[in-house]
Amino acid sequence: MSDASLHYQEAFNHLQYHADHMNIWEQGFVESLEHQFKQKGRLSLSQERHLFKLTDKYNMDKIRETQQWNKNYGPEQRDIAVKCAKYYDGQYVNYFHDIVTKVLDDPEGHFLTLGEFNKMCKNKYALKILDSYDAPEKFAVGDMVQIRANNRVDIANTDQKTGAIAKGTRSTYRLANKTCMVLEVNAKPITRPAKGARVYKILIIDETSPIYAHESDLKKLRRSKKK
Repeated sequence: MSDASLHYQEAFNHLQYHADHMNIWEQGFVESLEHQFKQKGRLSLSQERHLFKLTDKYNMDKIRETQQWNKNYGPEQRDIAVKCAKYYDGQYVNYFHDIVTKVLDDPEGHFLTLGEFNKMCKNKYALKILDSYDAPEKFAVGDMVQIRANNRVDIANTDQKTGAIAKGTRSTYRLANKTCMVLEVNAKPITRPAKGARVYKILIIDETSPIYAHESDLKKLRRSKKK
């Protein structure tokens, strides 16, 4: 038996040993590969790649890691998943649609596999979103703030799916340097992987309807110095 054949047989033996951890599709796939190998004495490059990918997936260290993940998946992991799912749900393109749907359909009771969680919550964009949630809040409810001259308040008041902009927020120039009171912190999910992406609900003085603003749109109110 050649070295390649021994390598294949070791892979088949390994996967047979761990068959209880595999799903039905994977079990059937491995059986079909083993049958073909016995009939033809070879596998295609694509079949070989998938065979060894499964072998790597079902090594003991990864099995233990998966078992530990399944056991410990709880409120902390769900909170992270919900934050990331809301970020992706607010984008024009439906990235990770099936995972996002699973999470948002049952925020407090869903379960994600380790692979699903890593795919949606460990990429560079999701990590930036989570960093924004973890960053200290610059403003608190009741604080008096000003809208920056170079603000983009229109973004915080735009429906990400329809593109509709809330009334009175399209003209960022008109809103520059307006004095406001903070009504709510984390008023919307964070949907921008950028610094200062936390969203506040604010009320402009002498206005009756509140609007939204990103933290980067706001600054502390400058008090006039008494002469």
